[in-house]
Amino acid sequence: MTESTIAFIGFGEAGGLLGGAPAARRLRVTMYDRQLDDAQLAPAMRAKAARANVAAKATPGDAIRDARWIVS
Repeated sequence: MTESTIAFIGFGEAGGLLGGAPAARRLRVTMYDRQLDDAQLAPAMRAKAARANVAAKATPGDAIRDARWIVS
């Protein structure tokens, strides 16, 4: 079975709650959030993504590359 990707653009409350569910079902999940561009906020956002087993990406384009579904 080919692995599908879900991309989140914005990873606020909903992204944090929903992001881990697809990852638990063996779907690849990526995300981009503008907080990743802020040196003070980025570490917490990366940690939030890691806890949800979601790959944080540097740009929205990186997050949606090869994604089958996009949640924004």
